Amino acid sequence: MMTSEQKAKFYKYWKVAFKYLFSIFFAIVTIRIIVILLADRDESMAIGSITLGYVIITFGSLGLSMLLAFIAVKKED
Repeated sequence: MMTSEQKAKFYKYWKVAFKYLFSIFFAIVTIRIIVILLADRDESMAIGSITLGYVIITFGSLGLSMLLAFIAVKKED
């Protein structure tokens, strides 16, 4: 069980990690979509697949940032 001080540190670390991870992943996926559209290879690209990609990076960023924040809090103790 985490103390209230550890919980506060966890949330602080989690917010910072999520912000940076999500920004990087979002930029990469957006650039990839733009390149595909500019190269005229968008025959198989649908709105659903684009949305699914953004949903996957959102939940992936959430999970990875929580793991990183948990490790950071446990390392400090």
